[in-house]
Amino acid sequence: MYSDISSLSSSSDESEKHQRATTLDTYDSRPTTKGGRAKSTQKGVSRLLTQRKKKTVHQTAMDRLLYEIAVRTQHKAKSMEFEAKNLSETVDNLRHENRALKRLQRSQNREIHDRHDFVDMANLSLKGFRKDVRFSEEHRVDADASVRKKTKKVVWLENESKRYENLLQLDSKLPSIKELEQKIEKADRELELKDERLKELQTKFELDDQRIVQEQKKEKKRFIKLQREIDETVRECHDLSSRIKTAERKIHKTNIYCRKRGPSTQALPAITWYPPAIEQSPTNKVETWLNKHSDSST
Repeated sequence: MYSDISSLSSSSDESEKHQRATTLDTYDSRPTTKGGRAKSTQKGVSRLLTQRKKKTVHQTAMDRLLYEIAVRTQHKAKSMEFEAKNLSETVDNLRHENRALKRLQRSQNREIHDRHDFVDMANLSLKGFRKDVRFSEEHRVDADASVRKKTKKVVWLENESKRYENLLQLDSKLPSIKELEQKIEKADRELELKDERLKELQTKFELDDQRIVQEQKKEKKRFIKLQREIDETVRECHDLSSRIKTAERKIHKTNIYCRKRGPSTQALPAITWYPPAIEQSPTNKVETWLNKHSDSST
């Protein structure tokens, strides 16, 4: 810029010298009579002095104007350079922010996919648990039916023994004592066998009853535990859904592609994502599984 100013000043000096030389040549080329030459010389000198004064004033104004133009141009160039630097920094910040948001979006998509897989697995486990509970109930019903049958058989045996006793007491035509003793011994043996069988059945019935009661208690505890796990899983699914929606809203708000482009040229501050300040400790299987899979994915 200073070289342009110097070239302009040098060109103006050269033009002034050339004009001065042409003026002197014109004055010298006039008639050379004594009177005319003296008068023309005085007029030419006075005219040359006035022209030089005018050109000096004009040249000073031109130099000032060129200097002001140069200063303003330099100031404008510096301001444009500073603005270009700010715009470059803004572009770099936006590029880094875009990369960070893309990484965050990919990690959140992976987490959402893993949580959907876990919900599907939990639903399959719930179906298996319900099937086991239904099978246990059917088995209990069969056991109750078997116990009722055995109880009826025991009652029938008792009634038969009483009937035999009544027959022995009411029968007037008794056989010989030996035969009666043999029958009695035989009946005693049968009664002993039946008593043993009855005791075995009673013991088995009590054991079956105890086992059924224990199984019912276990199944009841297991059903309560499964119901709690189901409620906890459903609550966690709702919590995860709300957290996913919140994260999607945050992504939608902080996504640079969703912003409206405006004519503003100011530098935009970089948006930094911070994790939530309050993190709950993993108190159940679902959060432990999610934390383990999130650690393995990172």
